[in-house]
Amino acid sequence: MPSHCYKFLLSLLPLLLTGCQLHTLVPATGSERTCSMNNSELQMLQQSEFSLFHQPKQKAALLKQARSDKNIALQAVLLSQPDAALEQLQQAVRLYERLVLYPSKDCPGDTYLNLRQRQAESMQQLILERQTLQQQHQEMQAKINALTELENELTRERESQP
Repeated sequence: MPSHCYKFLLSLLPLLLTGCQLHTLVPATGSERTCSMNNSELQMLQQSEFSLFHQPKQKAALLKQARSDKNIALQAVLLSQPDAALEQLQQAVRLYERLVLYPSKDCPGDTYLNLRQRQAESMQQLILERQTLQQQHQEMQAKINALTELENELTRERESQP
């Protein structure tokens, strides 16, 4: 093997031996995560949400203000209240998906929004399942009614025959 090959291999040897440590030499891009919601924003959001329990008619005004402020988190929370309709929940889930969340003990606001997102998704799924069950119930009821009518017709025919 020519000597320039040995020199090349010898120069690569330290790199190969420290290869596992190279990640410390390269600056980590994007590793500095910032919470999407700080503690004061979380407190304001929860106060707005809490006020709905005492003044439910205020929801429309809060939602309008959140839209004009482009406050996606507040819009999502307001649209995913327990009394929300399916369309509102679907809209809330889309809004939650637009948020970049880092749920952790360091980001309690993100953790709260993540939990609310999961709750909205669960509520949406429950409504869809309930609708499916109601449809199946109606179909079964229609079949029962048809069978009952058929049985009544057969009974009338038997009674009319001598």
